[in-house]
Amino acid sequence: MRLQVIRIADRGVPNQERLHLSVIQDATLASYVVLLSRYPTPTGVTSGNLPAFWFPTTLVRAGDQIVLFSGSGNASTVKNANGSTTYFFHWGLKSTVWNQSADCAVVIEAADWAASPQGG
Repeated sequence: MRLQVIRIADRGVPNQERLHLSVIQDATLASYVVLLSRYPTPTGVTSGNLPAFWFPTTLVRAGDQIVLFSGSGNASTVKNANGSTTYFFHWGLKSTVWNQSADCAVVIEAADWAASPQGG
């Protein structure tokens, strides 16, 4: 995995709740999906019927940071003093999602996938 989960910040705070990821190897974000998940036990996660966020095609480099807000907003970037870039994305959910301590984000690298035909 080329991304590292750092933390979920401001859990349950509208328009501030966010997932922070760090890029540890150059990657294309289009291969990554975030699942809303929960810890039903201390060592296992489940997603049930919760939504997922698939990142748009964006090239990122080692040392870059990724911030995914659960709420609405516009994607943007900030160039950092050390030459890295911080990428801001917005899921567009109507309410906060990481409200309980058992709520978590699972990041999956989906390098290979298939979709059903459109309309089929």
